[in-house]
Amino acid sequence: MALMADRNPDIVLDLPNFPTEICTNIMDWGRSGYIATIFSSSVYLWHNNTDHIEEILNTRIPASRALRWNHAGNLLAVANLRTLSVWSMSKNTQVLKKCFEHFGSYITGSISVLAWDKKDKYVVTGSTNGYICVFDISGNQKKSLLEYIPGHGDTVMCLQFCRSNRYLCSTGLDNNVRLWKWPSLQEHFEINYQTPVRAIAFHPWRDALLAVGGGVGEGSIALWNVCNYQQIGYMKPEKESFVDCLTWSPVTGELVSSHQIADGDNGFKTKILVLAGLNRVVDTINEHTGRVLYMMWSPNGTKLGTAVSLQQLVHNILLSYLHTHTRKYSITIDTCKYFVRQCCQMCL
Repeated sequence: MALMADRNPDIVLDLPNFPTEICTNIMDWGRSGYIATIFSSSVYLWHNNTDHIEEILNTRIPASRALRWNHAGNLLAVANLRTLSVWSMSKNTQVLKKCFEHFGSYITGSISVLAWDKKDKYVVTGSTNGYICVFDISGNQKKSLLEYIPGHGDTVMCLQFCRSNRYLCSTGLDNNVRLWKWPSLQEHFEINYQTPVRAIAFHPWRDALLAVGGGVGEGSIALWNVCNYQQIGYMKPEKESFVDCLTWSPVTGELVSSHQIADGDNGFKTKILVLAGLNRVVDTINEHTGRVLYMMWSPNGTKLGTAVSLQQLVHNILLSYLHTHTRKYSITIDTCKYFVRQCCQMCL
């Protein structure tokens, strides 16, 4: 019995000139129901219930590269060059603003990615010079920068915490995936690839289960037990391919992956797979014609948003679209049990 996605998206939003750089992280769907995204120098919010678009921040500097909702959905962290700002959505005020220039010459790059720890107390940033920094959002603003380490040899692309806050995973343009113990930021172990990795995802229930998707020419998916450094599952790539994005369903525990697959003279085609196991594809979505760099779940986990770049000439405008699909959930916890049992006994 397979889960099926509706073939027609519930909603399609036009996102003009949506960036497709792999080192930007400019869209997120928060627990409060708001989708936040960056256009040029402005941050916009959209909510499905109201269908209203609101501009909440204009930095006047078209260089914003990252934003991220906290887990409660009431605080939005926004990065612009070397400035980190945190906005309170309940108060509509700026809670924190720090400029990296104030912290010395060791941090010279701009912010490329953000992550909140599971307690919403800290914001971790990755920068274009490879540094990973930790900011205390709840403490004294004068001492908000708590830690900084040279995490990668090039731009930090992704940051993600595991469910229990025990580990932080980072990827970079130096082709490395690194696991860090939290909060000490002591390196736990490293996974090496031949090309940069953008797709990582910790399982929403199993603390030790990490999925990693290979970059250009390495379109595999590997499952890792991060407690004991063991690769416990592997899906071979389909032809010449790469993985743009991975996410686990918070309801069923299925793994959803976005692939770019070589298609002869046509270049690459996009395929989204829904996996109940690395050898068990329960659904595919082939309707997209551009790279899917963002896949986001609604607060209740029943809708999947996909941000797609379309290289189509329409009135001389490069268009991108945000699709929101509704899933039909006929399987719940049993799917996750199958996936985990297929891999191995995981540590809690």
